[in-house]
Amino acid sequence: MHALPERWIASSVVLFPGPSHSGAHLIEATRDRVAGHQWEVKHGSSGEETSPDARGTLCDGPWACELVVAAAPLSGALRREADDYVSREVRQVLARHRHHARLLLTRAAPSCALMDPFRRLAGLTWAALDLGATAVLWPDGRRAGTARDLLRFAPNALGPADVHRFVGVDRCAEEPRGRVWFHTRGYAQFGLPEVACALPGPIGDAEQDAVRALFTALAPYFLELGSALENGHTIEVGGCLWRVDNQVPVFLPIGPNGVQTYELVEALPT
Repeated sequence: MHALPERWIASSVVLFPGPSHSGAHLIEATRDRVAGHQWEVKHGSSGEETSPDARGTLCDGPWACELVVAAAPLSGALRREADDYVSREVRQVLARHRHHARLLLTRAAPSCALMDPFRRLAGLTWAALDLGATAVLWPDGRRAGTARDLLRFAPNALGPADVHRFVGVDRCAEEPRGRVWFHTRGYAQFGLPEVACALPGPIGDAEQDAVRALFTALAPYFLELGSALENGHTIEVGGCLWRVDNQVPVFLPIGPNGVQTYELVEALPT
């Protein structure tokens, strides 16, 4: 696999069922399938034009996306991590796929809306689905979907209400005093800080529902505001009142845009 950029805004991995005959052709075909944008292949490298391995940099003005094609099934850390979050349907695709491509959006227009980078990446990812990819992994958000599920949505029409489809939630750690921490994976794909919260244990269905409701509601709210909430701000979600306290414990993973923590002000509804 070619070396990847050190940093990116958002990324996806597309899985193909058959062997790749020309990675360079796949890159050009992906570019040609995107409607409404003028992507150009500015830089490319593949041993030969017919090589199944290839790498290209797609550019459209200030936008840039690396597309790395590998003529082998997904392996390494990405493959191991995928086993923890994919559905049964995607797991079946993982077991059968023959090659894959990774897309990494590395540059965006400086004045673009927060959703625009992900929409740009989605446009290229959906183009790969049109070319025969059968599933997509979103490693930054630990989410995945089959082509059948994803093609029901138009990438340019993705909005704040769709963000939860691309964001995962992890149970992080339990403090000695009994509080259990949860945090998002994938808010950074939308230019936002990750979000974390703690609840007193034990954790049952009501507590998990409260966390899910908070994390599902915050990203669309942030995107409508254009930023995360300020420290001390309160928000009511699903009958629970939460406050931004930004008391970040050392064990919380910090995303590229930081992490914002919330405390529960009022008890969970019974």
